[in-house]
Amino acid sequence: MLSERTFAAVIMFVEAATGKPIPKVQADAYFELFKDVDDAVFKRAMKLALCEPQYFSKEQTLPAPWAIWKHIPQAAPASLSDRAKEAWGRVLKAIKVQGERGSVDFDPITNATIRSMGGWMLLCGKDSDELAKWTAKEFMQNYESISRCGVIASDQAAPLLGLNDAEHSRDGYSLTNIVKLPPLLPAVPVNVQPARIEYVKPATAEPVRKPRALPANPIATLAASFDVPKPTSAELDQPVPAMPHIVQPKRAEPQPIDRPKLTLSQADAARLAAIRDKHNSTANPPNKSNDQPPPTQRRA
Repeated sequence: MLSERTFAAVIMFVEAATGKPIPKVQADAYFELFKDVDDAVFKRAMKLALCEPQYFSKEQTLPAPWAIWKHIPQAAPASLSDRAKEAWGRVLKAIKVQGERGSVDFDPITNATIRSMGGWMLLCGKDSDELAKWTAKEFMQNYESISRCGVIASDQAAPLLGLNDAEHSRDGYSLTNIVKLPPLLPAVPVNVQPARIEYVKPATAEPVRKPRALPANPIATLAASFDVPKPTSAELDQPVPAMPHIVQPKRAEPQPIDRPKLTLSQADAARLAAIRDKHNSTANPPNKSNDQPPPTQRRA
């Protein structure tokens, strides 16, 4: 809402800029027309209207109402979603022009947003389909979250190094190839604080246990730890009892098997004897040379 105090200050500014007094009736009419506009938006719209001479003549004391209304959308502050879309457009353009080897420097919020997504070189390595579908949505959500927070560490808001400058900084060279890409819309006020790493001591710190040193003779130390009574001299003089004799059980002897005897008839016995004689005659044929006389006894 436009306050009367702010409106009166703007009317005094216009009178000082044009050198003409403004009638009270005209001022009241303008106040009724613009009373629903915010103070900052009305101030900026009036300044933009005064800077355009085609809408301001010598006879007019104030710019025309339509000339002021024309600049109100431009004077109104952009929403976070509009700023995120504008920043994403600059990021896409930088990806095509600079690539992963070039170093860029956006505004602190954009730099911190890209770092929260993995860094500049990781963002440049994604394909166009992934950038259009998922990466754009993630970028806008992170951008709005960081903008609402209003506090960014200095290491997060620092310029984004490409592959070439990352190698140069590792070798100790200075960085001179950083391309600055400021935002087109008015920057969101943020508080960039130096990054600090503090060590917080735990409330209940446990004592550090030192490793136990091993003894020179671990076996003797281990034996001394057991509470074993030492034998007396009388016990040592007693003879060692003999081991009891263990009697092995005797194995049972095998018993002969009683087999039934076979009895053959006379015909079967004669037939079996004939078969046996035939087998013997076939296995041991008679030597015919033995029947002949030796060669010395042969007749001439």
